[in-house]
Amino acid sequence: MNDEDRVPVVCVDRSAVAAFSLFNPNDWTGQSRGVVQSCATELSVLRYSVVRIDRLCADAKDACRHHFETLNGQWQISPWDLGRSIYFGQVPELHVLIESFFAGLKSLLDLDSRC
Repeated sequence: MNDEDRVPVVCVDRSAVAAFSLFNPNDWTGQSRGVVQSCATELSVLRYSVVRIDRLCADAKDACRHHFETLNGQWQISPWDLGRSIYFGQVPELHVLIESFFAGLKSLLDLDSRC
């Protein structure tokens, strides 16, 4: 069977189902169809990012565990008054997801201005 005889099937993420229900490109024709397709894709990415951000925040102890293990190792070597400090753990994935959320939101708003 040739590739041109095959029918492409896209298995969409859960986040895309709701997005494509709202922005259904099949309801549009011409140039509008591409814009609506892009809106659905951007909304899908936004919904996916929100779920990932929520999961990271809910599992904050796991995400920051290695920071506290490092602090514990340092404290074992040279103890200090733990109550005199506030401890924050950097989670680059969370930063990237938040940045991508805002970039995706801007993209969606830019697409909306084209309609």
